[in-house]
Amino acid sequence: MKKIVILCLCISYALLARNTSDSNSPLKPSNFTLPDTEVKRSKKAKKNKDLEVNKFYLNMNSNKLKQVQNKDKRNKHVLDKFDNITINQKPVIKSISSQDTISVHPYFTTTILLPKGSVISFARGKMFDEILHDQNMLTIDVKNNFDRGNLVIVYSEKEQNKILNLMVKRFDKREIKREVLNTVYSYRNFEPLSDMDVIQAYIKEYKKYPNDKFNYLYVADVVYRIVKDNDYGNVFINGNKYRVDNGIVYK
Repeated sequence: MKKIVILCLCISYALLARNTSDSNSPLKPSNFTLPDTEVKRSKKAKKNKDLEVNKFYLNMNSNKLKQVQNKDKRNKHVLDKFDNITINQKPVIKSISSQDTISVHPYFTTTILLPKGSVISFARGKMFDEILHDQNMLTIDVKNNFDRGNLVIVYSEKEQNKILNLMVKRFDKREIKREVLNTVYSYRNFEPLSDMDVIQAYIKEYKKYPNDKFNYLYVADVVYRIVKDNDYGNVFINGNKYRVDNGIVYK
């Protein structure tokens, strides 16, 4: 009888140990579950997206891709780096008149100085982001999408009211091969030289005729620009027409 009881106890202990071992076993069936349906769909969508991306790159025209990359690079140089462009932050002295043309760019604030003693009473223009004025100084900022517009400045000088009408255009390197971006324009009261006087002064200064698209001459701190312009030039030099830039817009 005792042997039977001992045998039963041994069998019970063995079964208890087995159950405890099975509950901790990594091979227990409860440890294996099917993936959730959402997980399956997510993996399938990712696989399809990867296939579409691979297909896009396989079918891409390498020549067109290179053209797009080159165009983007050129635009970045033009708008951001200003390669081969001189940015002049010193005042450009110009003769005051009733109208003129200046170039601006959204990256820079442009300053306009009227003759000493002048007082600006009114300034308004189209397409400008901000116009501020105090005494004889005026500053303008333009938006990134600015192309061109006019700026009307009313000022008084020696108890006389005067108007300066400016044609303001966006500075764009792509239109010309060599140019200077000025950020400060200073207007003074003086009589500018005639076109022929400027040409003669250029020849005397440099001992040669102007032969570039844009030629510059400084006389008494005033800059004159001699432009090769076969459409609107009024001075003939070696078979080409030239004009002295006087602020008139030529299209």
